[in-house]
Amino acid sequence: MDPTAPEGCAAAGRGWPGQPLDTAHLRLCAEAPKIKVIERLGGAERGVFRIDFPSSEVAHLHAAFAESAISSGHAGESLRRCLRMLFDDFGIGLVRAEFSAENQNLTPIFCQQLFKPGADGVLALTRRDWLGFRAGRPILLVAAAALIDVDGRVLLARRPDGKTMAGQWEFPGGKLAQGETPEQALVRELHEELGIDVTASCLAPLAFASHDYDHFHLLMPLYALRQWRGEVRAQEGQALAWVAKDRLADYPMPPADIPLIAQLRDWL
Repeated sequence: MDPTAPEGCAAAGRGWPGQPLDTAHLRLCAEAPKIKVIERLGGAERGVFRIDFPSSEVAHLHAAFAESAISSGHAGESLRRCLRMLFDDFGIGLVRAEFSAENQNLTPIFCQQLFKPGADGVLALTRRDWLGFRAGRPILLVAAAALIDVDGRVLLARRPDGKTMAGQWEFPGGKLAQGETPEQALVRELHEELGIDVTASCLAPLAFASHDYDHFHLLMPLYALRQWRGEVRAQEGQALAWVAKDRLADYPMPPADIPLIAQLRDWL
């Protein structure tokens, strides 16, 4: 099945989660033979892929991106999604990639996905190398909580400088330690991060995120929490914000968190 076709899973009106041509921050609009990369917040066009198919086994990918899309990580995120479409959905065996002289700073982004120069100097990636690269990544287990106050607002925490994705907002939580359940991890993390005491039975499973990053695959259950002991205070220097449900999409968030917004908003 062609996921860009009207009857495919990228059909209009289906919502973006899970669509092969969409990412958390970006909407990829198919206009054969091009895929435009549109920023979700603001609607600005960040780049474009043009895809030619010299044969049923080969795709020729031409890429052009704004500098801001490269520095923000949007180019890399959209490239990963495009490659998943070509290799996983279309069954392409080889992708060759080229870009204009002013976009040579895309080279490291393509090389991160294991593209290598061929004998003719053109970057290329085989489906075998792609699948091997993706299969070798660990699964990272993280638990997160949506703290909800009496006014129905949700707590977001801003990732501090020095961390990956610094400046983006996320649901509080953290990695599971060896032998911990998600509930145990949240009891510990919320005390360390926010100075509050939480009873595991007050954590209500709500949704989960499954997101494909470069070097790991993230699996993150999200719990709703309305009751805790103590006053919420930042314990690690992070900024905090209580956000109305209709404003959650206004806050830049890591790709894994964004699909949870609609589910949380509908539940509230």
